Amino acid sequence: QQQIEWRVRPSLVPPLVIALDSPIPFTIARSVSATLFKLPTRDLPNVRLYFQIMPDNSPDSKRAYPDWQDLERNLKMMASTVYQGEVLYFGVSQGGRTSDGTPGLLVIVSNWDKNADVWLQIFTEADAPNLSFTLVTYQMGDAFDTWKWWFGGI
Repeated sequence: QQQIEWRVRPSLVPPLVIALDSPIPFTIARSVSATLFKLPTRDLPNVRLYFQIMPDNSPDSKRAYPDWQDLERNLKMMASTVYQGEVLYFGVSQGGRTSDGTPGLLVIVSNWDKNADVWLQIFTEADAPNLSFTLVTYQMGDAFDTWKWWFGGI
């Protein structure tokens, strides 16, 4: 059995505003080991939101995270929002691979109040082998264009 110790170093991490269906490459500063994303929900249909993190396209990132379990060992992800006046937290729902074989972790947010922002927090291990990732946020509807990100693929 493996024991992992997490240390928290308080830091001000400005949020990056994100939109649906746009993969965002980003790098987490090793000195902070955290990043914060904000998704405004105004004008979004109230159907599940999917936040998926994957290695970025660099060879170093792909080598550092060949499987979703490698991401899981080195990252913690959590989304939060307000629903019926209460703060809700959503952890990692599953790990898997996209239709092109890219490993990833997925957080699913199922409820939020109208116009409440959804926040995604990502924390890394101090000795994480690489700090460059890609995040994509999507909703799966009747159109199959966003299903390419889903771990089941099409």
